Amino acid sequence: MNMCGSIRKFILWLVVFQLFFPLQLLAEGVGKVIDVRGEVALKRASGTAKPQVNDPVFVKDTLRAGEKSRAKLLLVNNTQVSVGSGSSLEITEFLVKDGKESGALSLTSGAVHTKILKALTPEARFEVRTPNAVAGARGTEWLSVVTAGTGAVPPKSDFYTFEEKISVVNPEFPDKGVVVKAGEYTEVVKGFPPTAPVAFSVAAILGVLAELGVSAPGAAGGANSAAGQAGSTEGAGAAAGMGAGTMVGIAAGAALLIGGVIAATGSGGGGAGVGLTTTHRNPNPYPVR
Repeated sequence: MNMCGSIRKFILWLVVFQLFFPLQLLAEGVGKVIDVRGEVALKRASGTAKPQVNDPVFVKDTLRAGEKSRAKLLLVNNTQVSVGSGSSLEITEFLVKDGKESGALSLTSGAVHTKILKALTPEARFEVRTPNAVAGARGTEWLSVVTAGTGAVPPKSDFYTFEEKISVVNPEFPDKGVVVKAGEYTEVVKGFPPTAPVAFSVAAILGVLAELGVSAPGAAGGANSAAGQAGSTEGAGAAAGMGAGTMVGIAAGAALLIGGVIAATGSGGGGAGVGLTTTHRNPNPYPVR
């Protein structure tokens, strides 16, 4: 009798466990590695190893990429995550159940490019968390960069939106969040709310994108139109925009200053001129509280 009771309890436990922790999810994880370059370590409770393409990843896994190294993940909700050189990223939360999705990645250093390939439902939540900020979206593409503080300069997090929009907030100032639209970026310095979103130049972040192995994206309707990205690469595009090769056209008409704020017009080959605002670094990075 006691044995029968124990068997029934065990079966009931298995049913409950399966409801909350599907066996397929346990076997396959919440995504997989689709690219590895250089020295990359995958740390989990069972130990640390170098990941291989098609290896599964699980909640609480941490990816660490060394210098001149990178890795790319594809999560089960069709989100691509690219981890750059010198970065550390944890899969903090992830759940797909009953049509509802929620996920959170924690970036403690370096850079991560996030591209949600399908629009999430209104109830869904997907975030990239840094030591002093949270960026959330339902369906978009953006870049998150964490810069460690040195001396009197506090650490900060920068967020660049390439498609649609994201919301950014410093948890210390929950009522002072901002919405960052395509072609804009915001900077969050430790101890301050996010700066007002402003336009950025793709040229200013090309180095970061190269380390991530991510092509310079377009931001339709923003400062970096996809048409301009394609046309300006060879300096002969027919559409206006800002891309990796735009400096060819800019040099013919005006000067480009990375890290400053300049409005310039020029001609990219036979293309139309475009007003350019370069704002990779906010002229006032430490806003008044």
